[in-house]
Amino acid sequence: MTDQMHEDALRLRRVYGHFATGVAVIAAAYKGVSNGLTANAVASISIEPPLVLVSVAHSSNTHALIDGSGEFVINILAEEQERVARRFADNTPGKFEGLIWHPAPGSGAPILDGVLAHMECRVFDSLAHGDHTIFIGEVLGSSHADPHRRPLIFFRSSYAKLD
Repeated sequence: MTDQMHEDALRLRRVYGHFATGVAVIAAAYKGVSNGLTANAVASISIEPPLVLVSVAHSSNTHALIDGSGEFVINILAEEQERVARRFADNTPGKFEGLIWHPAPGSGAPILDGVLAHMECRVFDSLAHGDHTIFIGEVLGSSHADPHRRPLIFFRSSYAKLD
């Protein structure tokens, strides 16, 4: 990558950072292995049928699990879960150690305790472009917590809370 390409990529990353998003942990299980990653590229597509998309880097250990199992869970993090977000933001092993979670009823993908909400999904379609795959998931089940709890937000490369 040339210096100019690197500078352009950094500038684009800063521009993307001006779009405030929620924070989620995308988790999957396949052949007895569970993994997850922190994501903010999550979006609703439709209510009928219930479809949502997630964007997952090819380099992520979780990508292969979603690809292999065809299923994943979106764990929407609450404002007090910044440590969880940071834990799942890299590819280090043992991300679930010391955390309370339970397997989703259909897929067995991890649902983290204390999340604001979660959606269990089956891969409906996928589209690989650049260094990511967009997985479109059909929502098979979902739940949400106390409506008075608040989400964790990501803005300008930092975690934030709603005021």
